[in-house]
Amino acid sequence: MPLFGRKKDDLATSADWRERVGAPDLTRRALTEIVAELVRARGIAVEVVGDLKLRHGRHDESRLDNLWAMCQGASVPQRVALIEQRVASEVEVTAMAPATNIGSIRPIIRPDSYRADLASPCPQRLLADDLWVFYGYDLPNNIQFMTERDREQAKLSLDDLHGLAVRNLRRAMTNVKIDGTPSAREVSAGGDYESSLLLLDELWAKQASEWPAGVIAVAPTIGALYVADAGDPVAVEMILGSAHDVFESGRGLSKTMLRWTGSGWVVYDGPGSGRDLGIQNPEQIDRVAAKDGKWSVVMIQTRPWEPQGLRIDQLRRKARVYAGWIAGGGLVKMYPESKGAPVTVVLAHYDALPAAIQAVTSETKKDLGKQGIGFATLAANLATAG
Repeated sequence: MPLFGRKKDDLATSADWRERVGAPDLTRRALTEIVAELVRARGIAVEVVGDLKLRHGRHDESRLDNLWAMCQGASVPQRVALIEQRVASEVEVTAMAPATNIGSIRPIIRPDSYRADLASPCPQRLLADDLWVFYGYDLPNNIQFMTERDREQAKLSLDDLHGLAVRNLRRAMTNVKIDGTPSAREVSAGGDYESSLLLLDELWAKQASEWPAGVIAVAPTIGALYVADAGDPVAVEMILGSAHDVFESGRGLSKTMLRWTGSGWVVYDGPGSGRDLGIQNPEQIDRVAAKDGKWSVVMIQTRPWEPQGLRIDQLRRKARVYAGWIAGGGLVKMYPESKGAPVTVVLAHYDALPAAIQAVTSETKKDLGKQGIGFATLAANLATAG
């Protein structure tokens, strides 16, 4: 039995797509073929050029990565709605005349890894470190990336394009909200252009007047932006933790911490940035040691255990990363002689463990034990350790 009845506007060639999209083993290629089939059924020529990649004509290409990500964990009705919306956007993009739509151009922030996947040359400029500014057309159902061919047709230099896109963004962002604690906040603007708000200098000049020690920011996705007072390292750690949460949900793009200079952004590597040793930096393997054929992978905590809620989140996250690294072969790859040897994750701490932290260590010991990994705590004056 079909999961859904056929809609009156379905063409015969695409009548079964609702059943196929509900398959538990739906693949990237299958999703791409379904979208291409539905677009063709609306009289538009489109070619599948790879998993999650479509080509319109000789130059214009579109990617379905976001659609694929949103379909993960979605119910079948939700997948159907997402696909129908995307097909509508593909039709919309094809009908668009780029040179006459310069008022819809917006700046879009993407990490360096995105540049390697570009199907067509696109205008771009560096923001800071691994973050780049691209440009796209803000359409009712989609954001269509601008190509170099589009820019040339619009007769815009890269500087003129950037200025135009930022002005368009400024006019469109009438609902920017900054909420949170006195020193750690989330910036929201509707869910599509939060990271692009990094380009609105007036926002950060105003925030810097409130936080004279500096403004720190992290934009883990295009729709998420967190900022903190550089004078409060705990607040900086809090927004870094929020970025890690986004990554653990599978939606993350960048964890680069930025500092406002008064005229732009640079990489921030100061207190709370997660570039130092400690549970606040889950991706850093703090120390590895071996004795008598036994191996210890050490996480170091020299900071106070307050605020406990933040430290608990950091400890749990780092324990998950360590367990994944060990179970995934990271330890053996780095130290081949550790193969087959017993391994223990050790929490080396300076301050005494509060009751709430002790409860988390007990929980962590049980969780790691299920994976054949030991867990122990070690009280040590790490401030004077050699």
